[in-house]
This record gives sequence, structure tokens and C-alpha cells, in this order.
Amino acid sequence: MLKANERYVFDRMNSTAQKYKLGQKINEKLGVKKGIFDFSDQGGAAGYITLKDDRGDDVTVPDNAIVKHSYYDVVTELQPSGGTPAVSIGLQSDGDIVASVTKTVGQGDGTQDGAAANMLKLTAERTLRLKVASADLTAGKLAAFLEYVISE
Repeated sequence: MLKANERYVFDRMNSTAQKYKLGQKINEKLGVKKGIFDFSDQGGAAGYITLKDDRGDDVTVPDNAIVKHSYYDVVTELQPSGGTPAVSIGLQSDGDIVASVTKTVGQGDGTQDGAAANMLKLTAERTLRLKVASADLTAGKLAAFLEYVISE
């Protein structure tokens, strides 16, 4: 429960925080990214699909970021047009975040699990993207999450 003085500040920050993307800036400072794929907004043709943030902007991760943890949440089952689609999530190369996304509703682990050997250091700013191979998707929604730090 917020105290009266905290509620006063919170109530007055709402429009300003939205205007200046305060939540997004806090997440960036903490080194957290969330990318969304939603068939109803982006379609599901085989190929690359850029993941979007909550505002609809492309999700990018800065140069020299070291991705420590990655995971995902399938919110709506990923439905193929036929056959079994191969779905992966990548930053620097195909599948370097999640090699094979489970198509059913639920959560899954990415490659980065906190162990140094599994961390990924970016060599340039990169865009988080989904790769759909073999068959188009006809439905589905997922969210991918990254935790990272910036190095030299």
C-alpha cells in the first residue's frame, strides 16, 4: 500500500512517465528486454519476424551487451499451416537465444542460464527476432525475455 505522499507523486507521474517512456528506460537501465510476437499483429509467414516491445517498437539490444539469462512464454499456442514449423529466437545469429521454441502454451528456457559458458556477448547493436522455418504460422503469441549487462 502506498503512503499518501507516495500516492501523490505516483498520481502525477502517470502521463509524464508514459510520454517519456519511463518504464522502458528503467528496464533498459536494469538490463531487461521483453519482445513480443503476436500473429494477429505481425502475421506468421516463414522467415524473420522482428519482436516488438509493449509500445510496438522493434526490440534492440545494445552493442557489447552480455546476455546472462533468456527465457520465453508461449501465451497462445503457435499453430502451423501444415507440418511442424521450426521456430527459434535469435539476436546475433539464428537460434542463439532459443534454439527451438516449444509451440504449446507455457514457459521455456533459453540458452543463457547464468553460466558464463552460455552467455552471449553482442558485437553490435542487434534486433531480437523470431525465425519461422518450414511452415507458416497461422496463430500464436509469445513473449521473450532477456537479462543483460553492458561490457566494454
